[in-house]
Amino acid sequence: FLASYGIARWDNSMRQISSRELRPVIMIGRLNLENHWEERGLMLMHADARERVPISVAAIEARVSDTVEALLDRKPFVNTIQWQARAERRKYEGDSADAIVSFQVAAETLLYELWALLLRDTGMAEAEIDERRTQMPFASLIKRELAQHLGGSWDLTDLGRPVGHYWANLYLLRNKITHGGYLPHDGDAESAESAYFGLDEFLDDRLKAVSSSYPGASAAKLTASYLQPPISDVERPLVADDS
Repeated sequence: FLASYGIARWDNSMRQISSRELRPVIMIGRLNLENHWEERGLMLMHADARERVPISVAAIEARVSDTVEALLDRKPFVNTIQWQARAERRKYEGDSADAIVSFQVAAETLLYELWALLLRDTGMAEAEIDERRTQMPFASLIKRELAQHLGGSWDLTDLGRPVGHYWANLYLLRNKITHGGYLPHDGDAESAESAYFGLDEFLDDRLKAVSSSYPGASAAKLTASYLQPPISDVERPLVADDS
């Protein structure tokens, strides 16, 4: 009904909202037929909000310093982590379409960047790497190039493995949105997120397996502090329910 009304009125402000767009505490009630508002009480929203990891000031300063350097020097995977963050924000806010597209941008930047690092470890010149990156189709990158260097299963039709799961639940879903006008729902965004992080974990596992052959790529992906979530280095205060 809302979509029909908005189109009929030519009013792009008329849309369905997500619960994520509501404030942490809202008042609930109903408007009766006599146009009288009946208050029912307060409701706490977003009980599943991600908890911030408590870390010391020194640890925060060190991580910020490393990340500033990474941004200024355009270190590997900086763009990837920024698109990943955008995707997670949009998913939490209820914008499933933006979340899915952003997860796919993160995946493509991740895979192309990783491929360039793998080629660098083989001794290929930077000019040739740059030229190959601009000419390599995405499907060929996955099915041939990365499979050749990293090993493991890269079968796009095997939905039970990370690459096939990613292809079906993120890449093809993104295409369905951008080329077919599909309007995704929250479940689609959940699937896309799972597919993205499953692919990322698969890449880490493969890099660990071939680290001796590709030390530069492995170090860049597996050891950069800005690619790892912070770990608490402070004691949490006890609360009444703690044992």
